[in-house]
Amino acid sequence: MTPEFSPGPNGLPMPPIAMAAVGPLMLKTAARVADSVRLHSFATRKYLEDVVRPMLVEQLTASGKSFETCEITGGGFIATGPDEATVKEAAEKVRYRVAFYGSTPAYRGVFDIHGLTDLGLKLTAMARQGQWKEMAAQVSDDVLDLFVARATYDGLPEAIEKRFGGIVDSASIDFVPGTSAAVRRSTIEAIKRIPAVFKGFAG
Repeated sequence: MTPEFSPGPNGLPMPPIAMAAVGPLMLKTAARVADSVRLHSFATRKYLEDVVRPMLVEQLTASGKSFETCEITGGGFIATGPDEATVKEAAEKVRYRVAFYGSTPAYRGVFDIHGLTDLGLKLTAMARQGQWKEMAAQVSDDVLDLFVARATYDGLPEAIEKRFGGIVDSASIDFVPGTSAAVRRSTIEAIKRIPAVFKGFAG
């Protein structure tokens, strides 16, 4: 940087660098050069285990790194709330997101691995016809559950562990506005007790 904009040395360690990745090239690059890989939400556990994870393993190993020092974030949706009605409402928003992302040809591999290629093709055709509002209805509950961990706050840790446990180290949670600090804190603390491979950034 030019002297005009450079703050100069600050004596602090290098901050960890995170990279978002979807396709094979970015996934491999992120594993090789970054400290954290941020996965796309349009992913299932099977897709992460069978497709994404092997790519990351190969590149981490080749770079002398491991999952213990490389954080894996995201890779699915979370629908939660204080009661079942709120969870259902959140899940319906996710249903639309699954349909929206599923209509993108470049993401079809996630559907393909579950034998849902025809669904992807149908969603793509509907998108091209501008049928955005009708697309969500094509995503059944069984398909939706491949992508989302859904439960009330008290059951959320178990749902997240089933959906993400062992393959993802961290995820984002949207609490319903007005949720008390005590409920937020207890929910997060319970989720943090889920075992994670990541131990901390190297250096």
